Amino acid sequence: MIPPNMDDDLFANEINFDDPKPKINIPDNDLTIPAASAGTIFYLTISTPHTDAFEWHGPFPQFSNILSTVRAHSPSADKKLEKAGKHGFTKLVVVEDEEQGEFTVFEVVTEVNQDVRSMLPKSVFTVTSAGPILHDVCSFTGKLEAEGAKGWVS
Repeated sequence: MIPPNMDDDLFANEINFDDPKPKINIPDNDLTIPAASAGTIFYLTISTPHTDAFEWHGPFPQFSNILSTVRAHSPSADKKLEKAGKHGFTKLVVVEDEEQGEFTVFEVVTEVNQDVRSMLPKSVFTVTSAGPILHDVCSFTGKLEAEGAKGWVS
C-alpha cells in the first residue's frame, strides 16, 4: 500500500516559487561632512553587496581627492555628488538597479595621523576583495547549508 501523498512532489512543502521576492534593504545616505581636524587623512571604502566586493582606497590628504575615485567607480554617482557638495559626505549610496538589489556604498573613513599626513601626497594603496562568494546548497532540499561561503578574494 502506498502511504498518502507519496505521489506528491517531494519538495512541495519546502519550496514555494510563488513567494514574493525578498525586499532588499538599501542603506540611507549620510551627507554629513566628515570630521576633519589638523592631521586628518581620508580613506574611501566601496562595497557592492550584490557582488560580495569590497575595496579600501587611501590614504588621501583631503576629501576632494576622493571624488575622482568615486566618479571612476560609478559614473552615475555624479547626481548624488552634486547633493553632497564639495565638502563631503560620510556615506553615499548609489542605486544601480533597485529591483535587482544592485547598489554601491561609498563610505568615508577618517583618521588623525600627522605623520602619514605629512608624507602625502605620496603612493597610496588600494585593497580589493571580490566575489561572488558561493554558498553550499543542499542538493536534496535546495536550501543553503551552514558550512559557510566559498569563493575567492584578492
